[in-house]
Amino acid sequence: MYVMGGLDIQNGSMSNLWELDLGSTTDLDQYDIRRPGVWTLKQTQGTKPNLPGPVAYHTTCVCKDQMFLFGGNNYTKTITVNDPTNLEEEKIYNPLFSLNLRTWTWSVQKTRSAPGVVVKPRDEHTAVVDEELSLMIIFGGFIEGERTNEIAIYDMKQNKWSVVEQNESDKMPCPRSGHSAVFHQAKRQMYIFGGKDSNSIKLNDLWVFDF
Repeated sequence: MYVMGGLDIQNGSMSNLWELDLGSTTDLDQYDIRRPGVWTLKQTQGTKPNLPGPVAYHTTCVCKDQMFLFGGNNYTKTITVNDPTNLEEEKIYNPLFSLNLRTWTWSVQKTRSAPGVVVKPRDEHTAVVDEELSLMIIFGGFIEGERTNEIAIYDMKQNKWSVVEQNESDKMPCPRSGHSAVFHQAKRQMYIFGGKDSNSIKLNDLWVFDF
């Protein structure tokens, strides 16, 4: 298990990467986090534009030999692009960082998008991985200060973003942040639980999205 960045109450956002060897214990109920050698601080590398820097409220996912980092509170890392739906207006989006888990080198993915799609900066969202199809699936979070229920998908094979079309009449979870999500590989389903709605009311509902 990898833990990347996060928020320290005294020092703010962090940029370190820790590795937890879950194979070193057979009973997590009796897990002793103080055991030496269980946690390892990983030394990563990369040129400054390719480093994510201190970040919190982001997501990371591992697929094969790569870790992908998206979103978070580091808005100094946003990139300005033309909005394909309005050529007179510019939008900003978060770069997608990837870490090669063999060389421990960071890089920025030069992603493409489906026509008319701009994947905007967000935080407090969730990300899950469909390992069979090499997809990273983003749900919810804050976009431009408002909670959303948008589903964005990054196709690792095509290096391309898309957004799932959802009609207002469709039954779907309300916009939310701070929720949790898991992906059931055999059923190809994403489960969404809890979070806070647009009025910051805590939720305890469970939703399933079929792909």
